[in-house]
Amino acid sequence: MQVEFFSNSNYSIDVFIYALLAISVVIAAAVYGNNKYQWFQKISRFRDEMHALEFGADDEELMSDLVRRYMMKEPCEALASLPLFDELAQKEIQRVLSSPGSSESKEDFVKRIYEIRQKAFFPEWVAN
Repeated sequence: MQVEFFSNSNYSIDVFIYALLAISVVIAAAVYGNNKYQWFQKISRFRDEMHALEFGADDEELMSDLVRRYMMKEPCEALASLPLFDELAQKEIQRVLSSPGSSESKEDFVKRIYEIRQKAFFPEWVAN
């Protein structure tokens, strides 16, 4: 009985290319899914922090938009660092003030930003 360890295969190079492509797609999907899951965890911690500070639904939505718009890697840092919050707030206020809209709505927006700042960093100053 003769045993052959190495024999010619009937597979073409196309099969290996498709297999490599499929493996690459699976790896890319896993990396993408992992990144989305980590982002979801960061946003969950951010929302928990906003609940702890007793933000209203409108304030939570405004802060979530702010974090998304300026693509913060760590959303909770916006509520932990006063200089960072002030920088983000300044950019957002400039964006809103330069956009079309009534002066009353712009004034209300600036007041909301200021109230969020007071709640987050100086809660003892906020009148209940």
